[in-house]
Amino acid sequence: MDEKEQEESGGGGLYGSQIDDSHMVGAGLAELVGTFILVYGGTAVAVGAILTRPTAGAAYDSLAIALAFGLALAAVVAAIGHVSGGHVNPAVTLGMAATGKFPWKYAPIYVGAQLVGAVLAAFATWITFGGPARGEAKLAATYPAQGVGDLQAFVVEVLITFILV
Repeated sequence: MDEKEQEESGGGGLYGSQIDDSHMVGAGLAELVGTFILVYGGTAVAVGAILTRPTAGAAYDSLAIALAFGLALAAVVAAIGHVSGGHVNPAVTLGMAATGKFPWKYAPIYVGAQLVGAVLAAFATWITFGGPARGEAKLAATYPAQGVGDLQAFVVEVLITFILV
């Protein structure tokens, strides 16, 4: 695919990878595995930080969690960027499709693979840490602070995702 054809087809991945029908199985699988690694790597550290709070519990817990997600993302994008573009986030895929940098016809495959990868990662975290992960750590789910309503939290999430993408 030359530059003009790629531009007309909506582009490729983040690294300009050639996205076409013949590469969709590999690209979808790469997105599934990449999203799994990102979500599992981050949530496992988050659950671990919550469960060890009696010995840790300091501000560095947040830094460890942020670094886990950041390093997992960097490793995943470096590993699969040439295969699928390394989106590993439905917001990135949809944002790129909305701006014409990724073909809409492939967005459902990418988003589906990313959602399956994320659900499998959450399940793996659940299995890895057992009962305490589900009970005490709530699988590292985040909740709005006291006094912050659901609508406020939703608007903040939308704005932050908009800035990210």
